[in-house]
Amino acid sequence: MYGFVRVSIGIIVFACCVIIIKKFNPSKKKRWYTISLIIVCVFSSLMFLFPLENIFMTFSSPKKAFQYMNSSEIKDIITGSDSSFIISTKNEAYVYNILPKSDKGWKISSNSETKMISQIICESGVICVYRYKKSVDYYLVIVNRTSDKLIVSDNRNSPIYSMEKYNNILSESHYTYYVCAQNIDDGYIININNESIQVTHQSGDGSNQGSNQGSNQENTGDGSLC
Repeated sequence: MYGFVRVSIGIIVFACCVIIIKKFNPSKKKRWYTISLIIVCVFSSLMFLFPLENIFMTFSSPKKAFQYMNSSEIKDIITGSDSSFIISTKNEAYVYNILPKSDKGWKISSNSETKMISQIICESGVICVYRYKKSVDYYLVIVNRTSDKLIVSDNRNSPIYSMEKYNNILSESHYTYYVCAQNIDDGYIININNESIQVTHQSGDGSNQGSNQGSNQENTGDGSLC
């Protein structure tokens, strides 16, 4: 629906431009048609980046908000204090979106508003931290290096979610773990097997290991490991 609305508006705007051009019958009509088409394409592209529906639309659940903007299959939904983390699949890869939550319900967001703010390399795998704008919610995605299950916990007793994906080529299952935490700069520690890792907003840069204590899509298409 999200894309359909924007394409439809673009077609309507272009049709209006054609009617106006024919009415005033200017010289060099072809030139004006081309200019109108370019303007409509730019306008439609901007609408994809900025969800104007948030001004007048609110959804009763994160599922309905996501389904308005995306047709991918939802695998799980993790809800924090002021947002929800949507785990969906596209071309057999996990895709992540964060939808903001208002007092009356959920709003939609563009893909550019879900940011991976940190990536930490640890002994057991990779930790990626996602956040929506300046939300208090931080979503940790833990990708295992092997097919072994991990023992995951944190110092706040947060619920730990996991997803299993079977690899037909290797004939083994791989697991991805998810945690939602608020304000991680306030001494947040994630425990993976026997390794304790302090996670902050500044932890890692996509290649560096995070600060350890006590021990020494799926790819989203942005070059990350989560």
